[in-house]
Amino acid sequence: SAMRPWILSFSPAPSTIETLQAAARSPDLDLSSTATLALGNAALRLANSDAAAATRLVDELLARLDRASEISDRITLLRALGNTGDPRILPALELALGSPSDLVRAAAAESLRLIPDGRADALIVAMLDESHAVEQPPQGRRRVREHDTFAVVERVNVAAETPVGVSAYRILAHDPVRVEPLAIAAK
Repeated sequence: SAMRPWILSFSPAPSTIETLQAAARSPDLDLSSTATLALGNAALRLANSDAAAATRLVDELLARLDRASEISDRITLLRALGNTGDPRILPALELALGSPSDLVRAAAAESLRLIPDGRADALIVAMLDESHAVEQPPQGRRRVREHDTFAVVERVNVAAETPVGVSAYRILAHDPVRVEPLAIAAK
């Protein structure tokens, strides 16, 4: 979005990365999750100034996601990966979008928002089309309504003329549950 160039102008020092990596291993859950999210932001910031360091951070987060067994850990790692804006995370997000956990699917949907890749747009459109077409989700599963709306609002605010923007406006215009969050986010 408009803030992206400004955000990318600040690159964390190697000592900051090391401190965040140590904090991400802390037994204090608040500290470790905050540090993990910050590592994703650090990868985004490093992408232009030190691509190799950014790649290492994304690889580290992907490896942690592969090893994570707790839903709360998976959610934090998906959000951290989303913060990176790195298109290489799309296969992991696509896999998470098929999770039986509503919370994991929601985190994956939110994580699509910063990825500048048409494949992310296609996943958002597919989520919207799928949840719009289904009146009642399978027993025990909710649609990812609020979270897919969040990802869409981020994308639509950037480029309404893209396929995801056109699809979002088409679907949201006929779905009052989604129109309200869209209107609120646009304010």
